Amino acid sequence: MSRTVLVVRPEPGNTATCAALRAAGLTPVAHPLFQMAPMAWQAPPADQFDALLLTSAHAVRLSGPRLMRYAGLRLACVGDATAAAALAAGLAPAIVGDARGAQALLDTTRPATRWLWLCGADHRTLTAAPPSTLTAIVSYRAERHAMPPQAPATDAIILLHSPAAAQALQSWSWPRGGHHIVAGSTAIAVAAGTGWQAISVAASPLDRDMVEYAVKLWQI
Repeated sequence: MSRTVLVVRPEPGNTATCAALRAAGLTPVAHPLFQMAPMAWQAPPADQFDALLLTSAHAVRLSGPRLMRYAGLRLACVGDATAAAALAAGLAPAIVGDARGAQALLDTTRPATRWLWLCGADHRTLTAAPPSTLTAIVSYRAERHAMPPQAPATDAIILLHSPAAAQALQSWSWPRGGHHIVAGSTAIAVAAGTGWQAISVAASPLDRDMVEYAVKLWQI
């Protein structure tokens, strides 16, 4: 059965996901539901921290020149895309977390660490087990776009890479029953709400896992 695959994540990730879908033989439709924008933030002294946590490439792109004040800290990145963005900016990741996510990275890092986390305004809650500490500072936010004027074809597959994308989709006024959500985590699936034809959870919000799941649904 032929299905539309709707990609709603912001740029530059939207283009990357669409390219991965095309490489897998699918035909994506790109419609970012929001764009990421920088926010004003105060940079605390670097000597108050032992390590910097980055959970999104957006933090690298949008935190501005003050990010480099923390170049001397041990850097932990969640995901290869975040690590690649950090490297391109002149930072050197010491730890790269995997699909288990940021909380698993915090839980498994030793010794005790004073973390600084540059995050988005819609960030999820993370905790550092004592005596470690985590200071979250918001340096960017999501700005929502208008929904496209025409609903996608019935039986569309909609990829949701983040809770922010799922929450933005809540403003959708189109009928939901004919569309299948592929979420990158259980939390994202919950944020998508109810009323969909189906909601499936991929192994992770990484492109390779999302695309793999879309291919499976395409073949059903």
